[in-house]
Amino acid sequence: MPETRSINQNNTPKLLPNFLNLGTVLRIVLLVNGIALLGIASQANSLADLQSSFLQGSALLQPVLLTSLLLLYALNSVLLRVAYWQGVLAVSAVVAVATVTIDILGGDLFFVLGDVGLSRYLRHALVGITVSLIILEYFRLRAQALSPAKQEARLQALQARIRPHFLFNTINAVLSIVRADPKRAETALEDMADLFRMAMEEPHELVALGKEVELAR
Repeated sequence: MPETRSINQNNTPKLLPNFLNLGTVLRIVLLVNGIALLGIASQANSLADLQSSFLQGSALLQPVLLTSLLLLYALNSVLLRVAYWQGVLAVSAVVAVATVTIDILGGDLFFVLGDVGLSRYLRHALVGITVSLIILEYFRLRAQALSPAKQEARLQALQARIRPHFLFNTINAVLSIVRADPKRAETALEDMADLFRMAMEEPHELVALGKEVELAR
C-alpha cells in the first residue's frame, strides 16, 4: 500500500537529477553537447573550423559522457540517499575520474601537438567538473521551480476528494433534521452554499485572516 502523506507535509524536492530516468539522461546529453558546441563556436573562425573542432572534441566528450552516465546510473540509489552537497561532490568526482581515465587510455587519439602532460589532464578534469556543476545547477533550479506546482496539484487533488464527501455528509445531516427543525435545515444549507462559494474561488487569491476566521465560525 502506498505511503499516506499529509497535504501540509513539507516534502523536500529531490534536487539531484534521477539518472535512471530516460528523459533526464536525454536532457543531460543535449545540454552537455550544447555547452560544448557553444564553447567551440566562441573560438572558431569559420564553419569548417567549428565542425573540425567539434568532431575532434567529441572524440573525448562522447566516451566521457557515456561512461559518466553509466557510472551515475549504477550509483543513482546511493546519490538519492545522501545530502545534496555530497551528491554534487560525488557526481563531480565521477566525471573527473572518467575524464582523466579515458583521456589517458585514449593516448594519441586525444593528442594535440604541444598539449601533453599533467596540465592537459587537469584542464580536462576541470572542464568536466565545471560542466557537471552547470548541469546540476540547472536540475536544482528546475526542481525548485516545479516544487510549488506539484504542491498546488496535490492540494487541488485533495480538495477534489474532500468536497464530494463533505457534500454527501452535509446533505444527509440536513435530511435528518428537515422535518423536525426546518429552520435549522435551511440555515445549514445556506452555510453549505457559503462554504462552497468560498471553496470555488481562485485558489491563488490571498484571503484576509479575519475572513477565514469568520468563515470557520
